[in-house]
Amino acid sequence: MMSTAALALLAAAVLAALIAGGIRVRRANRERHAALTRGLREMSDRLDSLARELAEALERVRVEGLRARILESLGGTLDLDEVLVRCAEAAGSLSGVAASAITVEIDGSPHVAAVGVDPSAVGPIVGPPGKEAARAVGLSYHYREGSSAAEQMLSAVAVPVESQHGRLGFLTVFGRDEAPPVAGTDFLTLEAIAGHAGPAIDRAWRTSTSPAPATDILTGLANRQVLHETLALEVARAHRAGESLAVCVLDVDNLSEANAHLGQPGADRLLGQIAALLCEPRLPRERVFRCGGDEFAVVLPSAGRIDAEATFARVQASLGRLPRALGFTPSLSAGIAELKPDDDGVSLFERAERALRHAKATRKGKGTAA
Repeated sequence: MMSTAALALLAAAVLAALIAGGIRVRRANRERHAALTRGLREMSDRLDSLARELAEALERVRVEGLRARILESLGGTLDLDEVLVRCAEAAGSLSGVAASAITVEIDGSPHVAAVGVDPSAVGPIVGPPGKEAARAVGLSYHYREGSSAAEQMLSAVAVPVESQHGRLGFLTVFGRDEAPPVAGTDFLTLEAIAGHAGPAIDRAWRTSTSPAPATDILTGLANRQVLHETLALEVARAHRAGESLAVCVLDVDNLSEANAHLGQPGADRLLGQIAALLCEPRLPRERVFRCGGDEFAVVLPSAGRIDAEATFARVQASLGRLPRALGFTPSLSAGIAELKPDDDGVSLFERAERALRHAKATRKGKGTAA
């Protein structure tokens, strides 16, 4: 039989073991709880990050879709009034915008288009003093006491509309809150609208005031003006249909050498022969243009870079059919550009011309893609 003291010691030992075990269990539970809390926090952070990435991706898709619609809209007409209205409509479609207006002056003649506000009520926008051009002008409107502020515009943001000839005017959006009507990606989209508006307005104005002939006399091909009109329409069509489009700009290498060997009349005949080669059965005449001098362009709807390179290779090979006159062998260099989502007719052609200049500088007789 155990003594009372021994039993007491045993009971104390058991109790101590139970307490220690309980402490260990609670400690383990706290550690598991802390680990679970950390895991849940990390999972929450990852979900928040994924949500932000998804929101940013959706915003990019929205902005890219809007810009594509803007390109399609502005490139689909050569009427000046229609271009201005479409610019105002594109700006007015931005989130938070209550009204929009575009005011430009061309050759001293003012032109205004507006959405959500009377065009006659739109006044001119004045930029900051000094020589430094502002990226944008922010406006805040204040009214006399007692006026119905709910019906009034309280803020505006105006961005410049510019062409190759300088500033034409401003594209302005209005809001009914004191905060600017556009910010972030919407502001960048407004700038993109204004950026595409300038060349579109310039092109429409030239079309309306230039009764120049549409055909090059020497080759019988459509000229540079018709090329840019065609590109504007084809780019708009391609954006609308989600199709490809390519441009190939070609230049006769060493035309001065042809002048020396053949004389001016002979060089002119050579240009005419090259124009005839370009209008092969696969290339309808309405897709071939003379840009001026020794430069030609081919517009290839529903075609990409590889198709344009194949076209250039066929034309280059066909030069062998030309008569060898006074030892001069003609060759062509080419610059090729394929339509991108943010292209209009002007930017597409400019990329092809840059590629042509690179080809002429580095590898005459070859083609270079932009």
